[in-house]
Amino acid sequence: MLYVFLCFILCFYCIFKYFFKQAFLRKRLPYLIVSKEKITERRKIMNFWENIKKDIRKGIKEGIGIVKEGATVVREKAEELTEEGKKRIKIFDLKTKVQKEISELGGKIYDLSSKVKNPMLDSKVKSAVARIKKLETQIARLEGKIKIVPKKAARKPAVKSKSK
Repeated sequence: MLYVFLCFILCFYCIFKYFFKQAFLRKRLPYLIVSKEKITERRKIMNFWENIKKDIRKGIKEGIGIVKEGATVVREKAEELTEEGKKRIKIFDLKTKVQKEISELGGKIYDLSSKVKNPMLDSKVKSAVARIKKLETQIARLEGKIKIVPKKAARKPAVKSKSK
């Protein structure tokens, strides 16, 4: 009995679907019959829209290319500015170290001036001056004032041999 009921529902569904489809086609049929003039007119419109789509796609591709080029330029410039910022921070750090060393040097010289005739001959003062000079050369190198010159091997003077 269940089987008969299912077959009945299936048949009813198929019939309903067929009639609905026929009714839909009858309503749409006048729109489907089109003259050659309308077909050519539609083709012109379609060609017009196809041309617009092509132009838009071309414009989008060109725009994306320009944006990519701009992004690479921005990235490179950002990298340059980042490196420049890092360099300036290093220079600032070195200058603060120089300032600290100079203030310590001044204190050492003041303390030694009452005890020693020439405080510049003291080893602590000499080492402080050497540290300050080293920091100043690092600052100058970072600022680009002094180029790094590789040290050349020390040459020993040639001893002249006497010819007999």
